Amino acid sequence: MPRLKALLLSLATLCAPVALAQSANPAVPGTINYIEGSASIDGRVLNQKSVGSVSLEPGQLLQTANGRVEVLLTPGVFLRMGENSALKLISPTY
Repeated sequence: MPRLKALLLSLATLCAPVALAQSANPAVPGTINYIEGSASIDGRVLNQKSVGSVSLEPGQLLQTANGRVEVLLTPGVFLRMGENSALKLISPTY
């Protein structure tokens, strides 16, 4: 019986990080992955806390002034914007 408890405890310890990782926000097209300098979405200024938590919605305009931004298009495909650039998201579906 003590071996069974040890085995169950070991399995629970190994599975806990996987369960926690699955609760993270899924990557969706339009997600902001990187910001350097000044950038905004429809005039709303982005900061480092926006990375990974802010996504472009259809019709929104992402602009850089003296900055750079990286946007997720599809898993593994990114769009990198340089200074004085603008991007309007038409549709997040492919």
